[in-house]
Amino acid sequence: CRRPRRLPHPRRPVRAGRRRPQHSLRPVAARRRVTAGNKGPPPCALSAAAATLYVMVQPGAAAPDFTLPGLDGLEYALHEALGKGPALLAFWQEDCGTCQLVAPYLDRLYDAYENLTWSFWAICQNDAAGAARFVRRYGFRPTVLVDGPALGVSRMYDPDSTPTLYLIEPEHGVTFVSAGFVKDELNAISRRVAAYAGAEYVEVATPDDGAPPFKPG
Repeated sequence: CRRPRRLPHPRRPVRAGRRRPQHSLRPVAARRRVTAGNKGPPPCALSAAAATLYVMVQPGAAAPDFTLPGLDGLEYALHEALGKGPALLAFWQEDCGTCQLVAPYLDRLYDAYENLTWSFWAICQNDAAGAARFVRRYGFRPTVLVDGPALGVSRMYDPDSTPTLYLIEPEHGVTFVSAGFVKDELNAISRRVAAYAGAEYVEVATPDDGAPPFKPG
């Protein structure tokens, strides 16, 4: 499910955008601001929202801190989670077909390391009602946080599409980003989590399970 590269002002409708190719991933500073004064109309002719855009957080960047409510009624703060171990953030939407495809694989990843000291947060870009419908429909087990409808955290991380996964490790920031459904990358995340915790690696996406090896978001 594609997201616009430039997240609009909250009062403007979301327009379709293009997904950045995987080969363009490179470390950049998280939430780097880019002004529109370098080309086109001068900045004074643009609104504040139009003159600023956020760049998708990439491997090597510091992870923007945030606090979000969970479907369980609790508050979750990233800096507190990173004080205990790595955190995996998965941005998703209720009606996203690729999100529905990846859901059982994320369940397997959650189950594989459920008893380890790490955090797995599925950040829903819908409201709480939409998130709850998805959880009931697919038996989704990771901890679900609600970012909709304001999308404040989504603006910080600016994923190009859903699902997008960010693996964040203490003292290292964002160490891995995966956009869409990619079996090899789901297994790579599983390896990194297992290695960090000194646990046995679990393959969460097998090549012969009937699902394609890749599906874009």
